[in-house]
Amino acid sequence: MKRTIKAVIDTQIFIKSWFANKYGYCDQILDLIDQGTIRPVFSQDTIGELMLITKNFAYHVIEDKENRLEILQNLARMFLDAISVNTQDTIGPKLKDETDEMFLKAAIKGEADFLISDDFRSGLHQIDLEGIRIVSSEEFIAIYQEMCESKQARILAI
Repeated sequence: MKRTIKAVIDTQIFIKSWFANKYGYCDQILDLIDQGTIRPVFSQDTIGELMLITKNFAYHVIEDKENRLEILQNLARMFLDAISVNTQDTIGPKLKDETDEMFLKAAIKGEADFLISDDFRSGLHQIDLEGIRIVSSEEFIAIYQEMCESKQARILAI
């Protein structure tokens, strides 16, 4: 049985994947969500930000209203299968960018394995949370590939 990875994913990972039009680390992370390998963790604040920003990007980038609606429906489907946590009373480390503290709180409350963010200015990557690895999208994919190779090596050794 494969282990599901619980991860808080910063909003910009989704936006890069959906609106940058090139396949990269962010796309690979969303593929892992689609495959059920990653189970996203959302708080009321993180899903709210993601929905708002996705709606705004879709409105400005996609002309067809049906295509915009499809993106928001896909987001709602992903949220339905995600882990939802209430972080109202959660206390976490302080960051340079206070708005990004919601990701730390979601990771703490949701007991996430990873917090994935490409925002290096907020101070997220300088925080050390016991049991939670804070990594960039590139670092996460490298770790994931290493985990897969290690698992494959153990299987071949049997």
